[in-house]
Amino acid sequence: SDKINVMIGEENTLEPMKECSIITTSYSIGEYTLGNIGIIGPTRMNYAQVISVLEHISYYIKNMLGDKTDS
Repeated sequence: SDKINVMIGEENTLEPMKECSIITTSYSIGEYTLGNIGIIGPTRMNYAQVISVLEHISYYIKNMLGDKTDS
């Protein structure tokens, strides 16, 4: 699915990442997931803005790859 995943600080399993947040999503065409994109940043960030950026990037990638359906 194209859902947004958010891991904040201690939710990260790798010790060096415990002071970071990781926000990821995938991009798909039809039933096929083609890849994942993500942003790594500080635990104190504008999550709404980062999620919006990831949603837009995913949308544009899907369109560039040929899926013209609205998400």
